[in-house]
Amino acid sequence: MIEVNIWDLPVPEGYIRDSKGNLVHESQLSEADRMRSNIVLEKVQAAFARAVTHNEWVEEVVADVYAFCQISAERFNTSFGEGNSVTLQSFCGRFKLMLDSDDTVAVNESVTIAKQLLDECMAEWMVGGKPQAVALLKDTFRPGRNGSVSIGRLMVLLSHRHAEAFKDHEKFQLVCDAIEQSIQKTGKRRHVRFYMRRTPKDKWVMAEFN
Repeated sequence: MIEVNIWDLPVPEGYIRDSKGNLVHESQLSEADRMRSNIVLEKVQAAFARAVTHNEWVEEVVADVYAFCQISAERFNTSFGEGNSVTLQSFCGRFKLMLDSDDTVAVNESVTIAKQLLDECMAEWMVGGKPQAVALLKDTFRPGRNGSVSIGRLMVLLSHRHAEAFKDHEKFQLVCDAIEQSIQKTGKRRHVRFYMRRTPKDKWVMAEFN
């Protein structure tokens, strides 16, 4: 027996399907439900037929989503923080938009000092018979594909700061101090993701756009 996808069935004029496939008259939708659904569907369609640059498109999506969230917040006599993550779903339940952000970071000259100090630590550990410590941290300053230091590997080193093997090592603590002082926030990076599913029973799948 072939299972019918409820979302592929025709919808009578004046009705819309909810996330369970039920027919709901448009008059029963709240203004917030209507606006939320419209913004998700509009942005999904725009993503498939995008004619602007990626950065311009992301800025447009962010602006429209936060404008909607601010309208929603005003119903509760408050404001919506623009750094917050947001998930919006179309009323039909077929599409979902997720918006979040993270910090962009860079390192200053202190990272070079940290590398020099770590090299001295590793030389000391090799002589002192602690090759495990060297093996654990030797790749910390290995350049990535773009030739820069990996922030992730720096954070891994910092995670060992209070480990038994390192917590009383004065020079290693200086390495950690230098790394912490080297990492600087330079801004915010926005991420816009769309998810869709073929039927109400399917799992969400991230949509891929050109």
